[in-house]
Amino acid sequence: MDKLDELIADELKPYNLILNALDDRKNDEGLILISQKHLGELIDIHPTTVGEKLRVLSELGAVKQIAPGKYKLLHNDKEHTLHYYIRMVIDLNIAGLVSLGDFTTQREIFGFEKPMLHRIDEYIRRVMIKLKAELDLKYGF
Repeated sequence: MDKLDELIADELKPYNLILNALDDRKNDEGLILISQKHLGELIDIHPTTVGEKLRVLSELGAVKQIAPGKYKLLHNDKEHTLHYYIRMVIDLNIAGLVSLGDFTTQREIFGFEKPMLHRIDEYIRRVMIKLKAELDLKYGF
């Protein structure tokens, strides 16, 4: 894992904690019976934040809410997380294939609506700020 992936993973830690907690508690059919409150207590995240993160994971196709307190874990792999899409946008930007903030092209590539693309863009900006700070410290810029 390179430094950029480490910074992305650090920024997305709540998502990974939720996915791992769900994965640990799923039955043979991939179902999990757990309230957002209990899940939040397990991973030390406020239940409202858990709910917000679960909605994003649902949009990405990783989790499906069957009923209140009942979830199905569809995927716990990198390709169904924000990490994957953040890294893809950064890599496509480096290759000159997409500009940061070019939501029209990103929508064509990923099929996401603007709210998800804005979320990805915001995380990219946070990660880039952290990366710049680390480079400034390392090289004294």
